Amino acid sequence: MSFSQPVLHRFQFRGYDPDRLREVINGADLDHVILAPTTCSANVDQWQSDALSIARGFYDFPVFVRGQFARGQLCIGMSRGKVEPTWVNGAHLSQSSLQVYAEAAEMTYRAGPSAEWCAITVSRELLQDAALQHLGLELNLPVSGMRNYTLPPSSIDRLISRIASAQQPTSPSKEDPLWHQNQILRLTVEALAAADPENAKTIELRNKRRLEVIHRTDAEIRRLIKNGSGYSSHQLCRALGLSERNLQIHFKESLGMSPKSWFRHLAFNEVRSALIRKPKRPGMVTKIAMDHGFEHLGRFSRDYRKLFGESPSETARKSTLRSH
Repeated sequence: MSFSQPVLHRFQFRGYDPDRLREVINGADLDHVILAPTTCSANVDQWQSDALSIARGFYDFPVFVRGQFARGQLCIGMSRGKVEPTWVNGAHLSQSSLQVYAEAAEMTYRAGPSAEWCAITVSRELLQDAALQHLGLELNLPVSGMRNYTLPPSSIDRLISRIASAQQPTSPSKEDPLWHQNQILRLTVEALAAADPENAKTIELRNKRRLEVIHRTDAEIRRLIKNGSGYSSHQLCRALGLSERNLQIHFKESLGMSPKSWFRHLAFNEVRSALIRKPKRPGMVTKIAMDHGFEHLGRFSRDYRKLFGESPSETARKSTLRSH
């Protein structure tokens, strides 16, 4: 099988723009929520060929990401948090963790500032062909959801090093422009073959339970925000059938914050998305803020500026300029 020469694209994001970050991984639809006040910047390298796509990113801001990967493609992910632990689909990730997401799998991800990540998207058929070529057997890959693997440190280091080399401006080599691609496929299947799946029942059940609680709570909080309702821990726990202590533990383990803090961060992010999408009109900022449950507008403007580094009206003006 022959493929065209890979193409490298480099993107620098300055300022928080969740709409532009939705498609940082080929074919995915990923909703980003910023988790702390900071100056936001991100670098993303995308290396694409007919056979596979590789995205490698660095975010300097803490982020919560939820969404779905491409249909018809597996996604192989690696993430390394430098400041805080990284959490995905109920599992805490180590420096040598690797995840395989089945086609159209969903992801719920949280990382602290200075997090680095890498995602390889490739068809199941091509990955299994590479496994047969290099290993003489097919891999045991998930048919739905995500499977988390622990790799020997040397395996993941070799794979990340090869990806970094492929994404240099001078790569691929003149002698064989597809050499890096073939090497990445080889190292990927070798790493997966050497990995130990985290399939202990207790860990798997705990991770699924934690993820279920986060999803249910997030959906209920989004409903409250959409209806312009305020936060009540007692009412939230009653609606979910959970104790306040258990809910606090799940959120602290998964998102590094309380449910109330998540409510506020999500509400501010929803307001920002609305300000970016809608053309500016008199009274628009006030209406959007109140529609999302903010009653004290002075405090709202102050906290919004603290989180995003600009006032709500400045965000609205940028949206107007962008539309023109």
